[in-house]
Amino acid sequence: MTLAFPDVGERVAWAGAALVEELPAFEEKDAGGKTLDLIPLAKDTVFVWDKKTGNLASRPAKAIKGRWTLAAADFKEIARAVVRVESAGVPVPAAIVELDDGKEKRSSLLEGGETHFFGVKPGKITVRVSYRKEGSKAAPVTQTFNLALQRKEPEPVLTVALPAGAAAVRPMPGGTTLRETPPPSAPTLQAPPANPFGRALVILAAL
Repeated sequence: MTLAFPDVGERVAWAGAALVEELPAFEEKDAGGKTLDLIPLAKDTVFVWDKKTGNLASRPAKAIKGRWTLAAADFKEIARAVVRVESAGVPVPAAIVELDDGKEKRSSLLEGGETHFFGVKPGKITVRVSYRKEGSKAAPVTQTFNLALQRKEPEPVLTVALPAGAAAVRPMPGGTTLRETPPPSAPTLQAPPANPFGRALVILAAL
């Protein structure tokens, strides 16, 4: 299968059964400019991430007859959106983040005050954060955002502000952190099951 583009640019492409939530390590390859070859299975979906716009295109492999010539209109979703959670201006180390883009609801755990979601539908985005405050479970905080397909930031950052007193970490010299509340205050969380990775992942970086 050949993927063809109208111009040169930095793009990541892979084929798999589902969209991943964590990209595995990938090898940089010279794809020769405007084309890229993949070998997906018939049951796979082909994903293409345009790093310049930050948008994502996808199509079932069985719907591609040998060659897919991509146009701007094929990139219909936001490849990756970052959710940042803060309390009194410092990152919150432990919380459950739920994102609803109208297409589906997904959840993730914070890491260093941030988490991210792939394949986000543009438009109204609702983010709900469950956390602990002063050692007890607090009422979840919900904020809404509007993400446009055409935007200045390829990878948008959605910042959710929690009330003062939420378990937070404060940066310290040397890259370490200091907890503002004792570790037992952090909620006990279970990570959601990971999505399967695609089998073929390459980055198209035409200079």
